[in-house]
Amino acid sequence: MKEKSGAASFWIHALQLACWFMGIVGVISLMWAAYPKIVVPWLVQSMPSDGQNTSATAATYGLSGDMFGGLNTLFAGLAFAFVALAAYFQRQTMQSQKEELEAAKAQGALQAFEPLFFQLIELFRDLRQDVHVSAMDTTFQAGCDGLLVSPDVEQYIRRIAQEANLKFVRGEGTVQAKAEALALIKQSYEELHQRNEGALGPMFRTLYHAIRLIADSSLPAGTQVRYANIVRGLLGGEFLMLLMLNSLSLPGAGMKPFVEHFGLLKHIRRDARDGSDLFVASFYEPSALVSYDERKVLWGPGGPPPLPA
Repeated sequence: MKEKSGAASFWIHALQLACWFMGIVGVISLMWAAYPKIVVPWLVQSMPSDGQNTSATAATYGLSGDMFGGLNTLFAGLAFAFVALAAYFQRQTMQSQKEELEAAKAQGALQAFEPLFFQLIELFRDLRQDVHVSAMDTTFQAGCDGLLVSPDVEQYIRRIAQEANLKFVRGEGTVQAKAEALALIKQSYEELHQRNEGALGPMFRTLYHAIRLIADSSLPAGTQVRYANIVRGLLGGEFLMLLMLNSLSLPGAGMKPFVEHFGLLKHIRRDARDGSDLFVASFYEPSALVSYDERKVLWGPGGPPPLPA
């Protein structure tokens, strides 16, 4: 079917070119025939008279032969017009070829991207299903050294966020207060991460590579967002709390810009009563919590901040 369609398109194009050619030949022939029969006699008769007979004699026609120079100028103008027309059609053809090449390139990039992306997504889902996070809760509850197992660990993580936010608020949001709050997060969360490195490390590294694969791809921005939304759809509950703290700590170094760029914390359970809503707003850019359309408004005409290399 494709071969028949291509052959039909060729003959249609050839017929169109033939019509153009015959039309040009016809117009030029008509002009060539009309010029000496109509235009030249009229020009001779319109010459100023010196009192002698100015009838259209052979001698007069011979003297007016130079008037064909106007016809040459006309043909030269027509030739220039057709050259310009040919250049236009050539530009259109080149533009069409460029678009086809870019489309093929984008399709090739997508075909190279998708298998690895979905392998990473599948691996991340497996790791998350098998992960069991525990915490020795000795930081915020004196005398309690019991082992907390997920999902109870979410309460432990929320207390880290609450304590850091309280330190930040009490310090009136100064640079020093923020530095102290971040130091608390790093100390408390990194202790949790160190105890659960075998579970948290591979899981967060896989997530980072999936997000980084999207950002480093040559896919259009809108397509990148769609794949990032697939990742975001897998995140929720206590994992988002872990991601929130992990991206502010040494184990998650480099993840925070991607969280903000792709709005990965959009669905985090924010609660003004425990201060978690204020915590996220204090330590993350607003883009981390909103949709793509809202992020574009926040970024403005300049677009998103550059991601780390």
